[in-house]
Amino acid sequence: MANTPMPNANHQSAPTVLQICGSKAAGGAESFYLRLLVALRRDGRFTQLPVVRRGSWLATRLHELVFSPVELPFGGMFDFTTKAAIKKLLATARPAVLQTWMSRASKFTPATHVPVVARLGGYYPLKYYRHAQHLVGNTEDLCRYLREGGRAPEQVSYIPNFAPLPAPGYRDARPELRAHYGLPAGAFVLLAAGRLHPNKAFDTALRALAELDDNTHLLLAGEGELRPGLTQLAAELHLSHRVHFVGAFHDITPLCAAADVFLVPSRLEPLGNGVLEAWAHQLPVVASTAIGPKRLIKPEATGLLFTIDDHAALAAAVRRLQREPALATALAAAGYRHLQENFSEKTVVEAYVTLY
Repeated sequence: MANTPMPNANHQSAPTVLQICGSKAAGGAESFYLRLLVALRRDGRFTQLPVVRRGSWLATRLHELVFSPVELPFGGMFDFTTKAAIKKLLATARPAVLQTWMSRASKFTPATHVPVVARLGGYYPLKYYRHAQHLVGNTEDLCRYLREGGRAPEQVSYIPNFAPLPAPGYRDARPELRAHYGLPAGAFVLLAAGRLHPNKAFDTALRALAELDDNTHLLLAGEGELRPGLTQLAAELHLSHRVHFVGAFHDITPLCAAADVFLVPSRLEPLGNGVLEAWAHQLPVVASTAIGPKRLIKPEATGLLFTIDDHAALAAAVRRLQREPALATALAAAGYRHLQENFSEKTVVEAYVTLY
């Protein structure tokens, strides 16, 4: 535990928030963890001290973003050092608030007099959150789950994620980006992004692509256990020349600049960060009826929905946007307005600062 918190140059006397996340790999929650810490640092009213898993994706990215994270093992049942190290850190850093992200971080949080906020982005077992005085759900349905799990209404807050807006003119490099990703100049490009995991249902996107014309291509961004299987499925469907595996990514904006439609085909999606990303980049979105996208999207107004695992319906929705460019433009514009009104960085940061 050699690392020390990075001082806030403009607000050195600002109270500290310990932000604990024990994940190893990249994912939606981890990406938002980074996004929120950067936004809170920019806001300046609280100093952020990240505590993350040693050697993790988060540790690497935090160093790149000029944070000084505390790195701990966050191991298995025989890890006797992480909780003790956090307890010692509580005594030395003297934070005003401790915030945990997901179950692993919460499991290693010791009993403490410091107020503990647990941020949940999924329907995790609540037994891991017994030390948390307050729970944050990033969807209203998650907040319902927390209240039904025994938490009093005043112990639960709904604070959604936000997606930052890209810089003006982000699409100016579209031709060069398409060439970089191996896309034909005139192709109609679909984008799907996230961990390559069964819940994300990228196999549904591949099967939908097989029903679309040869000028339709798919950018598939992310890494995970299903990469070999998805590569094989693309070959079996004779799509290898139309599916472009991007791998891990830090910035989704170049991918959005190259794309025409954003797909969120998930089987399980509590929120749907992809929907927010699509809206931020003014892309029309086609999403499954998983609970998150279904609650975010107003059908025919801010996006199109299709039944989970129905690749034919997904293909039909894409085909419709290809035939009706005015509809695609209208969906993108309405989604952008909805994001600015309800999921802006300013709104979300203010909610967290008020809670702290």
